[in-house]
Amino acid sequence: MPRSIELYLSDLLQASDDILEFTRGVDYAGYESNRLLRAGVERLFTIIGEAMRQLDQHHPAYLHGIIEARKIIDFRNILVHQYATVDDEEVWSAVQSKLPLLRNQVAELIQAGKR
Repeated sequence: MPRSIELYLSDLLQASDDILEFTRGVDYAGYESNRLLRAGVERLFTIIGEAMRQLDQHHPAYLHGIIEARKIIDFRNILVHQYATVDDEEVWSAVQSKLPLLRNQVAELIQAGKR
């Protein structure tokens, strides 16, 4: 049974906030050299991608509020199914350039749902 839209959005927001908190003050060299941090960030990105996949399957109208939703789901698939070829630079780039925008889009959807 699918979960509520609010729970999927909450998962997206929490995972995004966690990644941003865990990487605050860290540069790429620090990220690349910290195996635990890389594993945690990748795990949280899989949660983000799976929540997006579930939204796409059960509540597709909500994905219109998220730019690059399909790419996020595809990124999850790479992390899960092609884990041996994950590029640390690509993950770090997503943390730095894509995640803040995603986090803001999700927060806006949550706020819109409260109105």
